[in-house]
Amino acid sequence: MEYFLGIDIGTSRVKAVLFDSNFHAVASAAENTSPTLSPQGYAEQGHGAALAVVVRTLREVADCPALQQGKLKAIGLAGQGEGVWLSDKNGNPVGPGILWSDTRSRALMDELLQSPDLDKALFDETGSQLQPCNTSLQLCWLKRNQPERLAAADYIFFAKDWIRFRLTQVAALELTDTSASLLNQSTGEISDFALQALGIDFLKNRFPPLLRPDAQAGSLSEAAALLCGLPPETPVAAGALDVCSAALGCGAIHDGDIYTILGTTCCTGVVCHGRETVSSGTRFVTHTERGSFINLFPMQAGTPNIDWLQQHISLTPDLVALEQEIAAIPPGSGGVFWQPYLNGERAPFYSPTARAGFFWR
Repeated sequence: MEYFLGIDIGTSRVKAVLFDSNFHAVASAAENTSPTLSPQGYAEQGHGAALAVVVRTLREVADCPALQQGKLKAIGLAGQGEGVWLSDKNGNPVGPGILWSDTRSRALMDELLQSPDLDKALFDETGSQLQPCNTSLQLCWLKRNQPERLAAADYIFFAKDWIRFRLTQVAALELTDTSASLLNQSTGEISDFALQALGIDFLKNRFPPLLRPDAQAGSLSEAAALLCGLPPETPVAAGALDVCSAALGCGAIHDGDIYTILGTTCCTGVVCHGRETVSSGTRFVTHTERGSFINLFPMQAGTPNIDWLQQHISLTPDLVALEQEIAAIPPGSGGVFWQPYLNGERAPFYSPTARAGFFWR
């Protein structure tokens, strides 16, 4: 039997699932990652640590008896969006990966917002207003504060695209990920206007070629295959931004379809066939389906709150036991409330300085 392997490069967890030819899941593996957060708004992840987690999850799936008796047809990827993952021409990291939840560029954003009509012009061109999570704004921050990192980098990647480069040795970006702040939504190409407006047009040649999500980006290299225990030369698809992959996976492809993801970011999306129904009160990205877009309401107040609870308050790391303890507490928690903003918020309101805390009444 033929099998397909999906990998999700999440912010706090990497998952790999093996599907049969009817797309029924037959095996899976997952492992948490360890992003680093700071009170200054930094949110980073080590390239090598992320790759090591991917390799371990793939090796676990590779040991599945069904796969050992069948044929792996192809590999696809989804991943956390935005952020900046820099590397040299061989894929070696240039500094840690900057995550989408990083808010270090908020002062720079406030400065740029003083330019009349810049925010609206960027939204009209790219689908995103100025926000610290944007790759474009993070690159602008690096230019001003860490230019040596940009000078040392040959490639600018998103998380899944760097992982794919290390698996295939073929450098490429992908349409849906790029559409979060760098894409001209009308032409489907890197936005010259956005790069020039933020003073980062000198970086244009650092972006690898742009592929559609369903394009073959390369094949599993001999070295990567040996590490992961998978067959070499297995085709690897370009993949897609996680919120777009989730929409496709749950069937949210029709105009007006609404879906919600409960993860590191708790994101609600509305599918739009054409830009005329896109709301200017949101941000939007290119869907996996041609001619479609997704209005996004991406809350940052997601599952990291559960991680924080486990690390700092819970007496058990077992989520099932934790749920049982919580179920025994009467509704209202005795008047104790948790404000879940560990690292700012961007929907339904925007505040990069919002922080978490307990309240009692």
